[in-house]
Amino acid sequence: MSSDFSKLGAYTNSSDENWDIVTIGAGHNSLIASAYLAMAGKKVLVLERNRYAGGGVASMEMSEPGFHSERHAALHHLILANPLMINDELGLKSRFGLKYLQLDVPYGVVFDSGCLALYQDRKRTMEGIAKFSKEDAEAYDRFMDIAIQVTDVLIPSMFEPPRDLSEDIVKSPVANFIAEASQKSSYDVIRSWFKHDVVQLALVRLASEVQLAHPRRSETGLICYTVPGMLEKYGMAIPQGGGAAFTDSVIRCIMAYGGDVRLNTEATKVVVEDGRATAVLTRSGEIKAKEAIIGSIHPHLLPRFVDTLEPKIAEDARNTKHSDYTGFVIHAALKEPLKFKAGPTADSTVMNTICAPNMATLLENYDYLEKGILPKHAHFGASCTSQVDRSRAPAGKATLHLFCMTRYKILEGQHKWDEIKDSYTKEIFRQLQPYTLNLTPDLITSYHVVTPLDHERDTPSFQAGDICGLAHFHGQMGLGRPTPELAQYRVPGAKGLYLAGPFMHPGGGVWGGGRPVARRVLEDLDIDFDALFVNGTAGLARL
Repeated sequence: MSSDFSKLGAYTNSSDENWDIVTIGAGHNSLIASAYLAMAGKKVLVLERNRYAGGGVASMEMSEPGFHSERHAALHHLILANPLMINDELGLKSRFGLKYLQLDVPYGVVFDSGCLALYQDRKRTMEGIAKFSKEDAEAYDRFMDIAIQVTDVLIPSMFEPPRDLSEDIVKSPVANFIAEASQKSSYDVIRSWFKHDVVQLALVRLASEVQLAHPRRSETGLICYTVPGMLEKYGMAIPQGGGAAFTDSVIRCIMAYGGDVRLNTEATKVVVEDGRATAVLTRSGEIKAKEAIIGSIHPHLLPRFVDTLEPKIAEDARNTKHSDYTGFVIHAALKEPLKFKAGPTADSTVMNTICAPNMATLLENYDYLEKGILPKHAHFGASCTSQVDRSRAPAGKATLHLFCMTRYKILEGQHKWDEIKDSYTKEIFRQLQPYTLNLTPDLITSYHVVTPLDHERDTPSFQAGDICGLAHFHGQMGLGRPTPELAQYRVPGAKGLYLAGPFMHPGGGVWGGGRPVARRVLEDLDIDFDALFVNGTAGLARL
């Protein structure tokens, strides 16, 4: 009787010999890359370890049946700038059922005294700011002129493989603003433009929420321009039916072009033979890939998946840095929507932030988090997504999505999240109550919590609970994301293996980052991406 278990998981099923591309992980980045490749004529198989697809954009019933909520990512605003959406390159909107609901009030900051909303319409935002400071309202107009120009220079590159932008930046009229903001903190950039505490608080909170970084951390200032710039140019939206509807549209595209998505199938290793990635090992067998493998493999896990990785590349991958913060997310079923004391604008805002009373308190709370201490005044946003998308809750009721910024590692240890999550949830509700007219224990029929530890359990892409994959520090973006050796999606020493995920360019959030991955793969296969998807009709005629 044999006792050699070394080949377990390496048995090859003959029916799995015919795939051109095998993709590890069904997060939105790898799904989109797979959809492009399927439309380009490749036979694609996607493997997902979980019982559901979507990764960070997955939505589901969590608090109770009938109440749908995004488990991780609630907003789809970055992807609206992607040619994938602007030109509907995959037909997700025109043929595969995706519908985005634009938000009238994209972002709002709720204070004791009211609400300051940021609109896509600049004049509406300026009118709101003028109630606090006419001088800052005029400054916002000038600020947004710069923000739009910075966005025009930088954002198109987010949907292509990373390249050196220095020449483009030098030629632009906002070169000095980009250079300064790349070195400064978000706190310093905002304070250089605005004087009123409320306006500063609103914009600093927006930058720190998107970037998951301390406002005073250097090299975080650039996002102060790009996020408002994208908000004005493209707005914010949520997918009707939640992230699951978005995911289903991409899967329908993959399957329409002959691909397949298998759930409950965990990849354990990438087989490399003579310097080339040839197959994926799962616990039920080996699946060969004729042309390429796309892996949602976090840099910290890459040495585990690829035995032949060079030591220096493996070391650099392990040394990549996580974001300062992550999320403690509460999903609750409500008998009726929240009603804020700040009024109807706050009631209808999907990205609603409950803000500290002043900048000193805000910064003090971030300092507490830096030490692993849960602050007295938590940083959180609370919105009823079902106010915009009625499919997310039964008639007359509401789904509450509450995102609280926190840390994976707290003083008690990250393992303590399982023990304290319920008591901390009740504390957050107590902090939210004074801002509302109707939040009582009776309003909440049930709730479900996703802790930083749960983020990590949900997907290997969120190591240490980092929902951005890795930090968005200036030196860890573009040509440095995740490391210079891996930034072009290729894995040295494993030809045909490509990386996709929030830890790769363009970064964490719903960017549709599979598009540049697909471009790189097709380039290496001598297939013209532009001829198919920019200037051509790709696989339309094959449907």
